[in-house]
Amino acid sequence: MPATLDELVEACKAVTAQGNGSVYGVGFTSSSPLSRWIEGVAEMSGATHMGYDYVNGVFDFSSWKPVIESAAKLYADGSVLPGSETQGVDNSRALFAQGAFAVWGNASQEAGVFTDQFPVAFDWGVAELPTMDGTVKGALSCTPNFGFTMLTSCENKDAAWEVIKYFSSEDFMKGYLEGGYLGRFEATADQLFTDYIRPQETGSHAACREAAVTGPAGGVAIIGRPEFSLQVLPYTLEDLCAARHSDELTRADVTEVHIDYRQHGIGSESCCTTLPLCYRFEEKNFPFAFRLKIV
Repeated sequence: MPATLDELVEACKAVTAQGNGSVYGVGFTSSSPLSRWIEGVAEMSGATHMGYDYVNGVFDFSSWKPVIESAAKLYADGSVLPGSETQGVDNSRALFAQGAFAVWGNASQEAGVFTDQFPVAFDWGVAELPTMDGTVKGALSCTPNFGFTMLTSCENKDAAWEVIKYFSSEDFMKGYLEGGYLGRFEATADQLFTDYIRPQETGSHAACREAAVTGPAGGVAIIGRPEFSLQVLPYTLEDLCAARHSDELTRADVTEVHIDYRQHGIGSESCCTTLPLCYRFEEKNFPFAFRLKIV
């Protein structure tokens, strides 16, 4: 996947030329138009958030100009599937799955969508949005909250509660894991650490099939039999427990690697009710095997 927006524009142009009217470089949808792409690329490239300069207290869209000018070439080059921005999201998903265009941009749930709901007829993968120069200088804006609301005045309280229970159930939530994209990814130990105000364990990856932890002098490969949970951190667990704030952490002399069978579910009596038995790790006997190989 191209690292810069200009490279992506050129790649879409090349696909469109080779497609000769039957395949286009990129497609959009009415719910995820080009403007949504531009917002993500601009924010990751370090542009002002929604055009507002919070330091000086003024609107300043100058950092957005090169992003918009580059992205506009997708239309100028004829790389966009004609009429795609008038399509509903499922229509555009079906067109992508059939190979009508090469690049599809949307939120992370699309990996599961194209695994189960719209099986893709060709080799595909996932990637982060490109930036202007290939480096990430900002971050995508966050959503302040997401959840469900039920009023006491609701006419169908029991039915509303059943809906909330379903969308919070294991049967529903496990689809995000089981339908997720399976691929090969690369990161440093520092990138796998989430910088919380109160340091804690982060970066665990469940259902790994294989992994390699390497450095200048070599490394070790881990092959699951069949799966394992992997955590690689630049700090020891003792360091994380002792620090009250991130600035109290000092980089460990070693990289700490954890290869786990599974982890206890999230939740404790300190922040919520006692964790249900089905989410606790209380197994006494279980099969767990993996192979280590020097690389």
